[in-house]
Formats: sequence, C-alpha cells, structure tokens
Amino acid sequence: MGKTTWKGIYARKASIRVYFVYAGNEYFESLNIPPTPANMNYADSMRKEILRRIEIGTFEFKDFFPDSKNTKKEEEKKVEKPKFAKIADAWLESKERELAKTTVREYRNTIDTYFLEPFGARIMWDITYLDLNAVMSKLKVSNKTYNNVLSVLRGIYTFGKDAEACADNFAAKFKFVTKEETEPDPLELEEVAKVLQDMEENYDVRIVGYFFLAFKIGFRPSEGISLRWSNLDWNKKELKIDSAQVRGVQKVTKTGKSRIVELDDETIACLTRLKKFTFMKGEHILNNPITGNPFYDTSDLVQKYWRPSLRRCKIRDRDARQTRHTCATMMLMDDCRAKWAADRLGHSTEMFERVYSKWMPNTDKRQQLSKMTQLTKLDVPALKEGKS
Repeated sequence: MGKTTWKGIYARKASIRVYFVYAGNEYFESLNIPPTPANMNYADSMRKEILRRIEIGTFEFKDFFPDSKNTKKEEEKKVEKPKFAKIADAWLESKERELAKTTVREYRNTIDTYFLEPFGARIMWDITYLDLNAVMSKLKVSNKTYNNVLSVLRGIYTFGKDAEACADNFAAKFKFVTKEETEPDPLELEEVAKVLQDMEENYDVRIVGYFFLAFKIGFRPSEGISLRWSNLDWNKKELKIDSAQVRGVQKVTKTGKSRIVELDDETIACLTRLKKFTFMKGEHILNNPITGNPFYDTSDLVQKYWRPSLRRCKIRDRDARQTRHTCATMMLMDDCRAKWAADRLGHSTEMFERVYSKWMPNTDKRQQLSKMTQLTKLDVPALKEGKS
C-alpha cells in the first residue's frame, strides 16, 4: 500500500510511518500497527497532537515513541544540556565588549528580576514555550519595559539555539508591542518661576542651580549631572554637552553626538554662582550638597527635590524630564527657529517639529504665507487678469 490521502502519514506492509519536523530536523517515526483505515485515522490524530505540542513547546519523543532511537538520543542530550542561568551568563559575557557598561548592568538586572527565579536552575532544553508564556503574559509593566525584557529573552534564546542548548528559539514567537506615545507635559512660564522661587526658599543653591539650568538649557537629566567645567567656554559663552551619567557611569549622550549650547547672561550668572562649590574641586559643575560628591544618578534630584517642590507649589506632578520639554516649548513661544532649538536639545529638526508641533505659534504659519505671497508678486503679463 502506498501513500494515502492522509497528510504526513505513510502506510507500510505492517506499520505506519509518521512524518514531522522538530527542532529543525525531519523525522519519520514508525508505529508498529497494521495500516488499517482505523489505524491510519489514529496515526493522523497522533500526528496532529505531535504538531500541536511542537508548536507550544511541550513535545517529548518518549510520550509518543518510547522505543524509538530518537527518544534515547533526546534523553542523552538533556543530560548534557546546560541550565538557563549558564546560557544567560554566557550570552551576557558575549555582549560586554560591544555594549556600554550601563546596558550590560541593565541586562543583568533584567535577567535577575524576571528570569532567574522561574528558569535559572532549570535545564534550558526542558523549558517550553508555555513556561515562557506563563512568565511573559503576567508581566505588569509598561510596553517599553516589556519590550526591554523581551529583547533580553530573545538574545538569550538566539544564543542558546546557536549553542544547541534549547530545542527551539521559543522567545522569537513573542512579539514586541507598540510603545506608548507620551506627549510632552511642560510647565507654564508662571509655574517655572514659582518652582524656582520655592526651591530658592527651601533648598541648597546647587539644587536651584541644577533646575534653573535644566529649564534654560534643556539638557537630559543624565546630561545635567555630567556637565563639566572643562567644557565651558567663558569667553564665547558656550557649553559643550558630550556626556551623560547613568548609575555612576560616564557615557556618551543618548544620540552619541556632542553639541554646543549658547548661554545667555542669566545662565552665565547661575554658573558663576556655582563656581565656589565645585570649580576648584574637580570636573563636575554640579554636585550633591549632602555628600559633596557628583550625583550618582538623577533619582535624588527627582524624589527629594523636584516632586516635593511641585507638591508645595500645588502643581500637577510630572517627571523631571519635563524641564526639557518646558525649555523646548519656551523656545518655540519665543519664536526661536525650530532648527536652532532642535540643535540645542540634540534633536533632529524633523523629530523636534513632530514632538512639539502643537506648541509652534500659529503666527509662524501666517508669516510663511506672507513670504509666499511676496514671491507671487511677479510682473508676468500672462498671469494678469483678463489674459488667457
């Protein structure tokens, strides 16, 4: 009896062969039963169940073909396979040369927080798609954090598949989710003045100086705590921003590019006021008034100073990155050119206009229309009224 109408089921004289693909390999397993119609239907149902289990990551040779040579091979492989924690460590070590120290540290924290307890001590080969889904589906985090966690898991599983430590790259089956678009939430000009006045009354001048500069320059918080005196040109009134500090580690800016920021007299006066604290002590312009050392990260600035000040001023709570958005909107309301403002913040002009379009004054559109009107005032007889 030759091939029948059953897909993936092949009849032999006294047996039935079942075809399927598992972990990238083709298999033809035999069932030692005669190929009667009833048995062929039975084999067809078995194959469908095998395919279902392969799809969800729970297939085991021993469950269907206990006497198969492949069952023995798979069991031997499991004994040799490493645990999840070992593969995760090896993957992270392979990334240390190409990634920033802070990124490696974040990956390490992700592994420890989300994967070490459920999977660390388990043989990676034994972890199924359902096991991963049980963890990923229960994450109560933002879309951005979910994507960061998934990115780490995908990296581990791609490495593990190459190392033959897992049956399949199950992590690739999970999809990244759309990140939430968070609109800028800047302070009003009156609110800026109110907050700075409150800080002047309640905090050390170094804290006031940080937030004044944040509003005036629009640096990212990690860039602000990394500002250095050596990058300040007093004569040209310019400040070069070329670094950021994240969890105590100096790194390049988010875009990987430096930028020059022009300073007005108010900003120069603020920096002059800060000289007595740090100018002779080291590179950093700003330091922690409690420890006298450079800020390790921005958490103290947010939790100990920014949010309490907003509460005292009865201003709606925002994260401290809104100082940057406030700077951007103030520049627009002051009729600054979008390209100049974008360069100042380290944005592309396209991104700046997309993010802050709603704060661009409508008068600018009228100005542009007026310019276009001037261009059309040409003495072209063919365009005069009555000409055809």
